[in-house]
Amino acid sequence: MARDSTPASPLGPFGAPDPLETERLLLRPLTSADVPAVFAYASRPGFFLYLDHVPLAERQSYQPEHAASHVAALQELAARGWPQWGLIPRQAGPRGQPIGAIRFHPAHDGGSDPELGYGLHPAWWGEGLATEAAGAVLAWTQRTHPEVRRVVARCHPANAASRAVLLKAGFLPAQTDPRGRLAFCWTAPNLNPAATSPAST
Repeated sequence: MARDSTPASPLGPFGAPDPLETERLLLRPLTSADVPAVFAYASRPGFFLYLDHVPLAERQSYQPEHAASHVAALQELAARGWPQWGLIPRQAGPRGQPIGAIRFHPAHDGGSDPELGYGLHPAWWGEGLATEAAGAVLAWTQRTHPEVRRVVARCHPANAASRAVLLKAGFLPAQTDPRGRLAFCWTAPNLNPAATSPAST
C-alpha cells in the first residue's frame, strides 16, 4: 500500500478497468465509500508485516485518514492509466465490502514495465484469493492491452506466501532489487488462461 505521488507518476499504459469476476471474487475499482473497509483490513495486526516501504508511523498506528489518503492516491493513479480494483467476496454481491485490493503502479525501480501490487485482509490469507485476483488482472491485461508484454512484481524476501502467489500466477523469478526485495516478471505468453472473465454489466 505504497503512497505514490501522482503528479510525479508517469502516464500508465492502461485505460479504465473493467469489473472482473473470478470463482470467488468480484473485482471493481475502489471508491471513497470503501475507505472504512480499507481501514478495517489495513489496520488489522499483521497487514503491514512485510510492507516496510510504508512509513513506520503509519504501520504502527494506521488511522482512517491513512485509508482515505490511500484510496484517493489509487483513484488519482487510475486516472493516469494505472488501474486498481477492490476485492469483494462474490457471495457478498457487488455492493459488498472489499477485503483487499490489487493494482498496477509505476515500477519502483523506474523501469518501463508496469508493476503489480496487492494487499489482502489477514483473515483471508491462505485461501488462494490473491492468486485468483492476480490471474484475473493478468488475463484482463492480455485480453484488453496486448501491447503490454511484461509485468513486474516484488515481495519481501521473508514473505513466502506472496512469493507463492506470484509463482502460481505465472510470474518467474527475476532478480533481487536494490532494496533487497525479490523481483518477479510475468510475460504475456506465460499466462495460463484461468477461469476468469469480465463481469456482466
